Amino acid sequence: MKQNQQKSKEQQATKEKRLNLYSSSLCIEGEFVIEGDQVTINNKSFDEKELIKWVALYNAFYKDTPITIEELMAEFDAFCHGMKESELLENYRDRMTDIVVRAENVELFVNGYDYDRVIVDHLKEKFDTRLSDATKEQMEEACPHAAEEFYNEVLRLETLE
Repeated sequence: MKQNQQKSKEQQATKEKRLNLYSSSLCIEGEFVIEGDQVTINNKSFDEKELIKWVALYNAFYKDTPITIEELMAEFDAFCHGMKESELLENYRDRMTDIVVRAENVELFVNGYDYDRVIVDHLKEKFDTRLSDATKEQMEEACPHAAEEFYNEVLRLETLE
């Protein structure tokens, strides 16, 4: 009996920790509710595994920027353009090693997938200058770092229990 109460308290603490993570990580006003593997934000229900990826994207690239959940979903779709979501986590380590940067067209590809929208924004911030002023080497160095920030954040959030 006492063990069940302890387990219940731990589960409630974990749930509160996760709720706090979502409400404090995202600049989204409203009520967050967790029921099973679903998270409800302002009466809209989302799969928690999906929400973790959106929070990771937000933490990696948009920290402290007010954004709606719909805008965040659209940004995530842009980030994953052309890639199956299941592949996103399963193969991320391999993907980090095969990055081709085509600086002349300001197109960045990871294993053939176009990442220009999110990563180019990150690169612009990183160099604080016109992207055309960055050397190919600088871009190649920064590009994997930008993508890896996102993947590391996903893994960190997924292991929160």
